[in-house]
Amino acid sequence: MLDPIIKSMAGYSAGNYLSDIFLSLPRLMLPIMIVNLVSTESTGFFYIAMMIAGLLYGIPQAISNSLLAESSDSGDLWLNVKKSIKLNAALLLPGILIFVFFGKFVLNLFNPTYAVNSSTTLIILAAASLPMSLNIIFTTVRNAQKRVLSVVKINAAIAIITLAFALPLVRSIGIEGAAIAYLAANTLAAIFVVYKMKNMAGFVLKSILTVTK
Repeated sequence: MLDPIIKSMAGYSAGNYLSDIFLSLPRLMLPIMIVNLVSTESTGFFYIAMMIAGLLYGIPQAISNSLLAESSDSGDLWLNVKKSIKLNAALLLPGILIFVFFGKFVLNLFNPTYAVNSSTTLIILAAASLPMSLNIIFTTVRNAQKRVLSVVKINAAIAIITLAFALPLVRSIGIEGAAIAYLAANTLAAIFVVYKMKNMAGFVLKSILTVTK
């Protein structure tokens, strides 16, 4: 008979593995969608914007890894969530502003053509890092609570909504449509997260206001 601890670990690991697949799915599928619906060249423009915006995406992931490690004591969980939201906002807001004002310069370092064709996409994808940070914190909290199914559901929802929105948007406005779909999916998920975890709602508002003061 399978050891209960091993069984629990297997379920936890399998759930997180599946969740990671859903998390990566939009970034894998959107370039494929663009190459089929727009052009190979446009795929390159989107890919470079996603790659640079990924510098911001790594921030909430790194912070949430620390949150999970420090939250073995459930009594400290919400205190650590509050700290994580503050730190995310403190790092992401300046990062987004850098890409808003200097995104074209950054893209120009790779190729002047990227600065012309990828700057708007980069700004939209950079903006997606804010709602994404809340979603990542949510999944970290659920992992700490051993509620892995919630982690799978939220990442699956983001993937499905992104691809569903992207299909008509890419056809109509190109690579910016793919970026808008990714931003919209993460924003909708973040709204659900704040509603679902009522304790987080106050933290989100207070933390962001504290950082911006």
